[in-house]
Amino acid sequence: MHNHSLFEFVGQFSSELFELACRIENQLLDQPLASLIQARLYSEQLVKIVSKEEGLEDIYPLKHSERIHKLYRQNAVEEDIYLKLEWIRKKGNKAAHDLKEVSIADVLQVHKFLFEISVWYMQVYVSYDFEAPIYKLPIKKAQETNPLGAENLEVLIKPYVDQTSKRWMRCGQRFSESWKL
Repeated sequence: MHNHSLFEFVGQFSSELFELACRIENQLLDQPLASLIQARLYSEQLVKIVSKEEGLEDIYPLKHSERIHKLYRQNAVEEDIYLKLEWIRKKGNKAAHDLKEVSIADVLQVHKFLFEISVWYMQVYVSYDFEAPIYKLPIKKAQETNPLGAENLEVLIKPYVDQTSKRWMRCGQRFSESWKL
């Protein structure tokens, strides 16, 4: 199950998060709704770890959204990490409360964001000299379910992921500009 997971390095700081990341990867294309919900859980658990490291909840516990905002306000997370955490939180909440079809582009974007957030955590809290593996779309399941072959699937999906990333970056810039007002 865990062979060749992009998230193998996560096991260095949390076996539970590593297990969850593997489940997300294994069902990413087959069960996108479940993947989004579990991605939200993953980010929530990671944010709890960061919050504990930063000593944010010594007095009273915070909700997930409050924890993210407080970490950002106290400069414990950079803006790009903050925006990714918020995006995952909102998409995961929507998936948990809305039975509508989930966009594969959203699921793939969530996977990439989880990877980037996990790499950030490794570099900031575990090992400053950590060298992240190169990000790749999770194609293990795609080979089993895609008659075109995994290579073709990556070629087909990459423009959509790139387009979503660009759209997200523009949204982040607008958010950043409105935040300063």
